[in-house]
Amino acid sequence: MTTFDTDILSLVLLGHASYTQEFEAVPVGQRFVTIVNCEEVLRGRLHAIRSAETTKKADLLMMKYELLHSSLDQLGKLQVLSYNQLAHGLFTQWRAAKVRIGTQDLRIAAICVAHDATLVSRNQRDFDKVPELKLSVWN
Repeated sequence: MTTFDTDILSLVLLGHASYTQEFEAVPVGQRFVTIVNCEEVLRGRLHAIRSAETTKKADLLMMKYELLHSSLDQLGKLQVLSYNQLAHGLFTQWRAAKVRIGTQDLRIAAICVAHDATLVSRNQRDFDKVPELKLSVWN
């Protein structure tokens, strides 16, 4: 089970050639994201729309809406791992143990450990701090 962190997922959603090629090499049934990744992607797309609205440029706004539409379509093709009781317990335990990484990254890691999934990310520095996390670094 391969789960993609938001840094990799964003590059794939934007069509970055080398990351898209590696992503497509993973069998379709093994491609997962966490619910937190979905949240981060959608927050980013919605922020881009709000920013485009302030410019009063119709072409920019249409482009940002198209990016949201495309992202929703692509996310809908992936299996989503939930933030469940086990993930929350791991998150709480690691916070108490002072694992020093961002809140969202720690939640993503907890979801991956709870679901026995390997996380694919470019963020080795932070994710190496998480106990039990299976990590694959794509650079």
